[in-house]
Amino acid sequence: MNNGQHSLRPSSQQLEEALRRALRLQELRKRILRIFSPLIAVALLITLILTLWLHILRVQGGNSAPTLRDGEVIVFVTTGSLSYGDIIAFRHDGLVLIRRVIAVSGDRVDIDGDGVVMLNGEPLDEPYINIRNAGEISIDLPCRVPDNQFFVIGDNRLASFDSRSSEIGMVNRGDIIGKALIRILPLRKLALLNDRYTTDK
Repeated sequence: MNNGQHSLRPSSQQLEEALRRALRLQELRKRILRIFSPLIAVALLITLILTLWLHILRVQGGNSAPTLRDGEVIVFVTTGSLSYGDIIAFRHDGLVLIRRVIAVSGDRVDIDGDGVVMLNGEPLDEPYINIRNAGEISIDLPCRVPDNQFFVIGDNRLASFDSRSSEIGMVNRGDIIGKALIRILPLRKLALLNDRYTTDK
């Protein structure tokens, strides 16, 4: 007795059709994976590269004017090769600072009363600064840069807080995030920054 109810069982033809649909769907998924797996791998690789080698930072304050202005967005690249004139980002006391490399390991640095930087006894050519000024100096000069350290100064000599201050002093290689590569914002000022003569004058 079925109490008026009917059992609706799929026919063998319906089962076969459902099985064919499932197989087609499975094959479609495999094809999609074959197509997109390389793209996903490339995207992950790019993300890894960006994370490990490239750093996007926004300039805060006027320490690096006129070369870099407050609010500009700069891409920095991780590198083991740094030299005079490179603009670098480094960590100090929980902050990220952006300054220019003035001297590297082994160099002898001095600054006279007019703000002329003497590097190994020769006046340093600094086309990137607007106003030459000694600024506030609280370290003993002349000094020699120790191994794996760098002497850095901001391009805005009147306002920059840098290696001239005993609170910062020399920058350790391990604290360096990277070297400025390109300014990406604002777009009208898009420019490579690996040339020490690049300024915003």
